[in-house]
Amino acid sequence: MKNRIVWSAGLTTGNRAIDLQHAELIELINALARLIETRYTIVEIMSALQQLERYVLFHFNTEENLMANSRISPLHVLRHVDAHQDFSKQIETFKLDQNLHSKLPDIVAYLVEWLSNHIMQTDQELVALCRKNMES
Repeated sequence: MKNRIVWSAGLTTGNRAIDLQHAELIELINALARLIETRYTIVEIMSALQQLERYVLFHFNTEENLMANSRISPLHVLRHVDAHQDFSKQIETFKLDQNLHSKLPDIVAYLVEWLSNHIMQTDQELVALCRKNMES
């Protein structure tokens, strides 16, 4: 199980604001991963999840504003926003889970996989589409 994300050039989108926010999201997820290696409490897990949730909302707002100010396909916007909403709902589900303590490794694995895939596919596509539309 992969339980960390390591920032690399492959994760850059070319949009400085988004890349900086992705780096912060990675750090927040890695902070959750570090809890696995300690005697973590439910309070620590909830605090870390809430911090992640707040930053995710800020970040998704940044991306959604970028899309709103671009001439990209409404279908792309819809798919992207749906992915954001699904991720936010998943974090809420984690927070309500009665077995949160024992499921932390699985939660971290989900977060690592989702964010890595989202950055490398959806967000890189978003920035490329925005850049292309600015040039045309």
